[in-house]
Amino acid sequence: MANSCGRFRTNYFRVTDAGKLKKIIAKCQSTDGEEVELFDSDFDGEKLYGFGCSAQLQGYYNEEAEEYDFNAFANDLQTVVAPGDAIIIMEIGYEKLRYVCASAFIITSETKECLDFIPLALQKAAEMLRNPDYQTRVEY
Repeated sequence: MANSCGRFRTNYFRVTDAGKLKKIIAKCQSTDGEEVELFDSDFDGEKLYGFGCSAQLQGYYNEEAEEYDFNAFANDLQTVVAPGDAIIIMEIGYEKLRYVCASAFIITSETKECLDFIPLALQKAAEMLRNPDYQTRVEY
C-alpha cells in the first residue's frame, strides 16, 4: 500500500488580529508532523498573511476524540479573516498514481465552502462534450 502525500498553501489574505492568527496556526497539525508555516508579505503598504506546508492539512488534534478536527480550525480562521476577504486553502494530494485529488476550501468571516476538483472537472468535460450524462473513472 502506498502512502498518501500532499501539499497545501493559501492565498494572501487580510486579518483582523495577527496575534490570534499566529496562535491558530501554531495549534494546527499536518500529516507527518510537518510544521505549518505562516508567512506574510506587504502588498501596497498592507500586511497580508498566508500559510502552507509540504504535507496535508489536518486541523486541530482533538485528544478526547483521538481524531483531527478541521472544522474547529476553520471556525477559528473565520474569527480572524478580515470582512471582505477570503482565505483560500488550496490542497493537492496523491497516493502513488492511483489517486490524485485537488481541492480548495474557502473561508470568509461569514461562511465556508469546499470545492473538489474532480466533480468540477467532470462537469466541465460533460459541458464541453455536450453530454450531461458523461462519466469517466479517474482512479484505479
